[in-house]
Amino acid sequence: MARLQTTMKHYSLYGIVPCALAAAVLTSAIVPVQAAPKEDMMMEFRLLDEGDHYLRTGDELKLQFADTYYKDVPVHYDITWYSRTGALEIDDQGVLHAKKPGKYEIGYSLAYSKETLEQLEEKYPDVEWILPDLAHYMNFTVSDNPYVFRLYNPNSGEHFYTADKKEWQSLVTLGWTSEGYGWLGMEQSDQPVYRLYDANAGDHHFTMDQHEYDVLGELGWTKEGIAWYAAPDTQTPVYRQYNPNAKAGRHNLTTSENERKHLTSIGWKDEGIAWYTPVIEYSDSHEPLPPESQN
Repeated sequence: MARLQTTMKHYSLYGIVPCALAAAVLTSAIVPVQAAPKEDMMMEFRLLDEGDHYLRTGDELKLQFADTYYKDVPVHYDITWYSRTGALEIDDQGVLHAKKPGKYEIGYSLAYSKETLEQLEEKYPDVEWILPDLAHYMNFTVSDNPYVFRLYNPNSGEHFYTADKKEWQSLVTLGWTSEGYGWLGMEQSDQPVYRLYDANAGDHHFTMDQHEYDVLGELGWTKEGIAWYAAPDTQTPVYRQYNPNAKAGRHNLTTSENERKHLTSIGWKDEGIAWYTPVIEYSDSHEPLPPESQN
């Protein structure tokens, strides 16, 4: 069976039209960050790409941040990071090293760079340019296994799932709502999950049933191959629900028992367990000390 093959007409937000697609020891590093002004406002300090919050074990990632500015002055920060030695480390070049699977909260503190502070004080002398001495945190997830990302199309009502990070990022660019990762796949197993596309409804379907996959293909659905591999059925279940009144977004997939119960309570049909997924545990030391307590 060939790996997933995608056609390029599924992903318009407005219809079916062609489109392009941890150890307890903490260390710190001061990293200069630059940003350029685009609007007359101060933006929230955040990662440039949401996908950078989701890492695979062994990844090395140069962290980049969204533009931050005050009116016509680009705001540059010096960041003090509080890494997790042996698990998730950020070096003095701003490169994040993912060494151990887990869910981590990494502490950091912000200070205006010398250049930024000089510009702000010169252009806006009546403003007191002091950043609050607050503890800040950024969340990262590290996995040995592939992520299956979940998205939502607010116009069609469809939930979509993909293990392709570039496809996920492309859909977010096109206006789909990212819902993070829904569950994990496997690099390889004897339980492939197949993906199909209904061009008439603009809807995708995911199944482990080879017979269902073949029958839907004969009925005119586009067979798109293996989307990802499921885990053996000894771990966390992924549930499937069906909406008999919908044309697009007919199926919902979730690991959440509460979401499953809510949808069935409002008329969705419970189709039980679709497959199983590994679980990422929080690290034993996932509660970080506040930055100001670090020496």
